[in-house]
Amino acid sequence: MELKFKAQRKNNSENVYFNLKYFLENDEATIPDAFQYVLKNIRQYSGFKDRNGTEIYEGDIFIYNYTLDGTQRKTKKVEFDKEVGAWYLGGDLLSTVLVEQNNDDWKKSQNYKIKENQYLIISGNIYDNPNLLQ
Repeated sequence: MELKFKAQRKNNSENVYFNLKYFLENDEATIPDAFQYVLKNIRQYSGFKDRNGTEIYEGDIFIYNYTLDGTQRKTKKVEFDKEVGAWYLGGDLLSTVLVEQNNDDWKKSQNYKIKENQYLIISGNIYDNPNLLQ
């Protein structure tokens, strides 16, 4: 997995994508520290994608149904647990939730009633849409 990041420019909040491959290959490990002066809200790529193929970054927010009939919804954010070394969506492993929510074959094996709004799709992030967590 490529070590990728997403951030916003401090002057206009435009999204910027970058990786550390260049810095690691050129022994310039101190250069990323300079990013803190021009970028804000730096978020690491989880290595996963949502149902639409959108890359999932730390701080992304998902709103999804978690009951078979779609009557109860969860709102959770993506976080990295440094002690465990794993990506989580709320208290659940992100990889497990993605399989359960986005895999039609798995849902059919569990007798899920598949509806479009049950798929796990990014709803926003903690910087642009903090109100989603309230």
